[in-house]
Amino acid sequence: MNIWRIVFTLIGTFVLQSLMAQDKSVLDAYKKNKQTQIETYHKTKHQLFEEYRKQKNDEFAGYLSRPWESAEKHPAVPAPKKPDPVRPVVAPMDKTSRQPAAPIEFPIGGVVRPITPLKEEPLDIPQPEEPRPKTGGKMNVSLFGMSLPVSMTAKERFKLNSLNEKEIGRVWKILSGDAYTAIFEDCARMYEEMRLNGWATYNLCKAIGETLLGEGTPEAVVLKTFLMTQLGYDARIIRLDNNRLGMICPANVEIARITYINLNGKRYYLWDDQKGEKNIRTYKNNFCNATRSIDFMNGTYIRFAEKMTTPRKFVSEWNPQAAVTVSVNKSLMDYYKDMPLITDWTFYARQNMDDGVRQQIMPVLKNAVAGKGEFEAVNVLLHFVQTAFEYETDEKQYGYEKTDFKEEPFYYRACDCEDRSILFSELVNSILGLDVVLLYYPNHLCTAVRLNSEVAGDYVSVYGRKYLICDPTYINASAGKCMPQFKSVKAKIYKIF
Repeated sequence: MNIWRIVFTLIGTFVLQSLMAQDKSVLDAYKKNKQTQIETYHKTKHQLFEEYRKQKNDEFAGYLSRPWESAEKHPAVPAPKKPDPVRPVVAPMDKTSRQPAAPIEFPIGGVVRPITPLKEEPLDIPQPEEPRPKTGGKMNVSLFGMSLPVSMTAKERFKLNSLNEKEIGRVWKILSGDAYTAIFEDCARMYEEMRLNGWATYNLCKAIGETLLGEGTPEAVVLKTFLMTQLGYDARIIRLDNNRLGMICPANVEIARITYINLNGKRYYLWDDQKGEKNIRTYKNNFCNATRSIDFMNGTYIRFAEKMTTPRKFVSEWNPQAAVTVSVNKSLMDYYKDMPLITDWTFYARQNMDDGVRQQIMPVLKNAVAGKGEFEAVNVLLHFVQTAFEYETDEKQYGYEKTDFKEEPFYYRACDCEDRSILFSELVNSILGLDVVLLYYPNHLCTAVRLNSEVAGDYVSVYGRKYLICDPTYINASAGKCMPQFKSVKAKIYKIF
């Protein structure tokens, strides 16, 4: 009986192994077939996209050859007026600075809700399954301190014989041909792999154009605009009265200090920073599917090359345990450096802090407030921002008005009132989970925090809720203390979250 059981077991095992082998063979064949189908699909999709793109560019080149229309240039929106005091107000560093005064409600001059920029979906650009064979060489393009190789050589350089419409239309058709496809594909690949936003994309296209064709040349403007449109941005060429070319494109936020024209109900900024020109000519319609505005969101999500600065220590004079050592990515600082000034302060306050900086400071500051009451914990963070950084006006530090992103005070070491307020709002919201608003006076910016417990001190009422004034520039003053010169001034309230 045992012998037959062994025989049947062996037969069963053999049959099972045979079936499994057949199943594996069938599965392998299925996988191979599906992989072939996927590759064919991607290849066909990319081929159809390229054919469609060439057809539309040929049509658009014909449109560009028609006479352009006049457009009126509008003066730039001025930077928000904020003449910082030469030096911050300093309260005595004693026990009276820690004690909140009797509760006093200060008047407000209205509440401004946060402006949410329109979110636009990126253009779907099918990438080739296999990299295009590169018959030529590469040029290295500099972007925010990074060196990026782009498939282009001196052979791709071109010259405009004139700046009239027909000549620009002729060159546009050439750019949509096979000779420049590798440049576009490299640009599209970097756009996707590096997770570039609109501002970074604009700088990439500009760097490619100027590396190949020279800084400030009309040819570089045409190539930059061409690449932007192929990536879905509503960029257009303009011809100026000094016989120069420039590029215009809308932004998804209001920009200061850059002139613009109104076209089709939208504000198009002159990104080439042309001065003095009055006569501008351009075209009303743009390239097919190119509808996106330049956005500035999520700069910390971009995959920059890591170029970390030497670590620096920032210590609170009130709480030695609130001491952080921070190194920042120089590529991110280069990205911020030439960014235009956005008029909405809450934009800066709503941007995510870089993960690398966050991991260096948040655990330390969380530990510094651990076990403390809500009011005391707010004071730890407030005194850290008040005393760990030097104070400097924008005019003296940069030569112009600038609002820092949350990482920049750790790079420049010095900051003014709005920079401190933006950083403080991040620390309070991230570490303590409390709501913060910005208070704008005629020449000053500070914050107010909504505590869950009732605490005495200077406060403002926002939609019936009490927010305790916290001023990161009123050095040594505790939460609940307003600078004396603003006690009779109505502050405009800016909601952040």
